[in-house]
Amino acid sequence: MAADRLLSRDDLPDLTSELTRAAFGSPSSRTPWAVLYDKHKSDCFERLRQVAEPVTRTFPRVNGRSGTQAPLRRNYQPEHIPAFLEPDWYQRHLASCAGSEAKSVRRAAAVRLVQWAEGGTYDEAAQFLGITPVQTRLLTARETRRSARTGCNPLEFDRALRALASELQSPLQPLIDYRRRRKALQEWVLSIDAWNALVREFPPTLGQSRTLTDDRKRQNVSVFIWTLVTQGEHLFAPRPLEAAQPTEIQQQWAARRNTTWFQMSRPSPLRHYADLRNVLDKYAQRLAWDIDSGEDGRVE
Repeated sequence: MAADRLLSRDDLPDLTSELTRAAFGSPSSRTPWAVLYDKHKSDCFERLRQVAEPVTRTFPRVNGRSGTQAPLRRNYQPEHIPAFLEPDWYQRHLASCAGSEAKSVRRAAAVRLVQWAEGGTYDEAAQFLGITPVQTRLLTARETRRSARTGCNPLEFDRALRALASELQSPLQPLIDYRRRRKALQEWVLSIDAWNALVREFPPTLGQSRTLTDDRKRQNVSVFIWTLVTQGEHLFAPRPLEAAQPTEIQQQWAARRNTTWFQMSRPSPLRHYADLRNVLDKYAQRLAWDIDSGEDGRVE
């Protein structure tokens, strides 16, 4: 009778999240309840496994696959998840529980959604999104240290993320294949011809800027377009132009990277960057359409 009452509870997902509660970004699979569950999960009822495995991340192996497979029934696929959770998804589901660490929550949520759909480890899900294991461990460590200070409640995070996953099972609009976009732009940089064509679209005051012609500006613009198309973070964008420069030049570009990104992405940019962003937004929309429609050969 006790087992029946427990399994029929509407808040069973919340209960398992509370039992496996750990610091934000740390492995819930190491908590005492999760360790005990892992030993006896083969004898547990299906409903308990469905709600426990996503929060413990102890997904069962299937078909001899190296790694693990998440148990969630879903219509979304891992390729439908951008590396930096879509702003609309974040605002409607996760902003209220993010505290002051919106970036960490958006990143962690994207990795977890991929893990729920694909299975495997946290590192494997991050790699799928284009984040290397080293970067994942560094970012996860920061999230763990900041958890208490930012007020991000792991229970609220799990509850909000489950609500988002449920919404993605029956989307109102077709989901975007972000993996295809990432692959199309894997080592991408705006070509000189495409860059010159964009310059001709600029307002007169912006087009007269001498800095528009240098490679550093073209690299920064390419990164900005990449983030718009892939919904990824600028930290993980390809930078082939920068990589081709001498070490001294690479260091100079890297030193100015954060300042330039702030100016281009700030809510109320200066006139120069506002005009530039308006042109780049339109180009990014055309580029995304080319990729989504199969016109990969037109990517420049």
